[in-house]
Amino acid sequence: MDTLTHALIGANIAGLAGHSISMTDPVFLGPVLASMAPDLDIVMQVKGDLAYIKSHRGISHSLPSLLILSGIITVFLHSILPTSVPVTTLFAVTAAGALSHSLFDMLNSYGVKLLWPLYRSKVTCSILSLVDWFIIAFSLITVAAGAYHPNAYWCWTAVITGYLLYRKWTAKRMGLFLARSFRGDGVQKVVVMPARFQIFLWDFLLETRGQFVIGTIHSFSLGTKILRQLKKTKDNLFIKAALESKLGKLFREFTPHFYVMHKKKGCSHLVQFTDLRYYNRNDFMHTGTVFLDEQFCAIEQVFQPYNRNHRVIVG
Repeated sequence: MDTLTHALIGANIAGLAGHSISMTDPVFLGPVLASMAPDLDIVMQVKGDLAYIKSHRGISHSLPSLLILSGIITVFLHSILPTSVPVTTLFAVTAAGALSHSLFDMLNSYGVKLLWPLYRSKVTCSILSLVDWFIIAFSLITVAAGAYHPNAYWCWTAVITGYLLYRKWTAKRMGLFLARSFRGDGVQKVVVMPARFQIFLWDFLLETRGQFVIGTIHSFSLGTKILRQLKKTKDNLFIKAALESKLGKLFREFTPHFYVMHKKKGCSHLVQFTDLRYYNRNDFMHTGTVFLDEQFCAIEQVFQPYNRNHRVIVG
């Protein structure tokens, strides 16, 4: 989710604790700051896109890190802003704000490593867009209204909970519809994901016996549009070698939904990885290529984040 959404959610959590907007109230500032703090992993961008993508929504979004960040924010606020509120209460409300960050990030298709180090894969629910204008607008209204009507925060809790349940039901409904629509093709997997910036449009990924189908579906009309169809490549030793390369391991950790293609080019072989989650401007956002010789040894490994013209050598 975007920073504004996280901050507004943190403000509503403070309101639920009985503290509306106040720049001198640590119980208000605590959850607001903590709700944005996990995204400090953006500092890894100084090391390049590869380092950032490896770390984004990783350890900083895990439960141990959330508790540490909450502790730091609590100590800082308690030391500079005098308050009669017990430090344990301040910590609890601040921790609730930090936890909200990871929980809401978990609700879109990128996911978070919430259970690290016990479970190292990202956990995702895939029901919210990266920017959800309904949550932003309604959260902003309740933060403003909460200063005059404290019950507004409880209204926010009920409405947002209902909205999330509706989104979950909608995803399930569309998944069943797609499975029925393509059952003649031998559907093996159906994945429905929210579009990146549109509330009522969803992306879908279908795996059939012979291909992957990528498209969009509208949540109300159930109208579908097929964007790409990718024929499956038969497994071979070059693909197996590429999967065990550094780039292959990166892709397996980076995304649960990827496509692999093998092609012979001159005296070498190339195996291309494609992240099937994000399709934008007639192409996939994240791709990568492993070049191998006839002995299945990797000659070069290239990661292409965000677009195919952006090349990052994986060494």
